[in-house]
Amino acid sequence: MSTSELDRQWLSSLTASADQPPLRPRVPLIWGKHVIGSVEPDYLSQINLQFSPSLPEVLQREQSSESLQWRVRGELTLALAHVAQALMQAQ
Repeated sequence: MSTSELDRQWLSSLTASADQPPLRPRVPLIWGKHVIGSVEPDYLSQINLQFSPSLPEVLQREQSSESLQWRVRGELTLALAHVAQALMQAQ
């Protein structure tokens, strides 16, 4: 078996495992007018995202009578870096 054949099999396996529906329901993660991803509805509420004074400004839970979504506020790269740091500290 050649290296390129192994690479194709490996890539095919990764693609198949990545293309799976979520295990639990998810809600939109919004930035501006764009859906940039999704999260489990209460996941971000259950971890301590308050370790930094700037986090309440970059992530906001929005609940209406029909739906829930999380909104990333501010400059996207910096806001997501703050969220990622909080998620790493939560583990």
